[in-house]
Formats: sequence, structure tokens, C-alpha cells
Amino acid sequence: NVMGLIYLRLGKEELSERHYRRAIKLDSHNFYALNAYGSFLCGRKRYADAYDRFDNAVKNPLNPNKEVALTNAGLCAYGEGKRSVSDSYLRKALSVNPRYSPALAQMAEISYDLGDYVSARAYLKRYQAVARHTSKTLWIGVRTEHKLGDRNAEASYRLQLRNRFPDSKEFRLMREMTRQDG
Repeated sequence: NVMGLIYLRLGKEELSERHYRRAIKLDSHNFYALNAYGSFLCGRKRYADAYDRFDNAVKNPLNPNKEVALTNAGLCAYGEGKRSVSDSYLRKALSVNPRYSPALAQMAEISYDLGDYVSARAYLKRYQAVARHTSKTLWIGVRTEHKLGDRNAEASYRLQLRNRFPDSKEFRLMREMTRQDG
């Protein structure tokens, strides 16, 4: 499994996949390898195989971090454009661990995409209680509060994004939004 991760970082996808497959062949219940391989497969748009690996990792009763595989499956479904499937996986992740920040951040994004800005705000508040904001979560916050009309909260998110992530893609998007609004 580690070799699969290393080869993936080196851009040697064929060797990476070979090592992931070998890790699973040696131990078909290795939830770490199943999750890593699922993420690998998702990144190559091999979605059905990816979900199978994530689901097998979740089914393992010895897996102490089922929320990780559930969240990765949710991220995969989101990338595939399957919002309802993504939502289902992420809700399961949050039922396992209500404080799992990657699932909270993704649920905020999905809620925003669906126009449910109150839910997006609630997920961001839960996220903020357990993790430091990233440029991505701050950008979701800027847009959410803009839609909800809370200019003070929007300004707070904008200030944090500008001060903490001035070189980020999200900061550039925020500046573009400001130009369009002005």
C-alpha cells in the first residue's frame, strides 16, 4: 500500500496500481489499501470499481475510521457529478463521526451548490468548531453569506481569505466576484 502511494506521488500510475492490487491481494480486508486504491480509481474515473473498494473498506468491522472511506466515496461521487450519491455517503460519514471536518466541508459545498445556503452556513459553523478554515471553506463562506445577505459575516470570511490565502485560487475568484459586483 505504501509503495502504491509512493509511486502515485512519483507519477508512475501503472506501478502504483500494481502495488495497490498486490496489497489487496495479500490482505483483501486491508481497509487502508482499499480506501487508497478506491481514491486512485476515482481519480482515473473508474467510478464503479472505486465505490466497490470504498464500500469494502467500510464493511470491515475492524476499520476504526469508516468515515474516511465514506467521505472519499462522497468526494468521488461529487466529482462524478452525482450529488445525491455524494450527499448519501457524506451523511453516513457524519453519522459515524459528526466532527469529521472533510465531510463537513464537502456538505457545505453541496448545500451551497443546491442553493440551501442556511445548511451551508450550518455545516461551515460545525466545520469551524473542529478545524481551521482552508481557502476552500472560506470561499464557500464568502459566497454563502453573500447569498444570505449577511454582509458582516461575508466581510469576515473575505478578510480571512485575503489575509491567510492571498495566493490561492479562491482569493482570485473572490476578487473577480468583487469586480463583477462593483
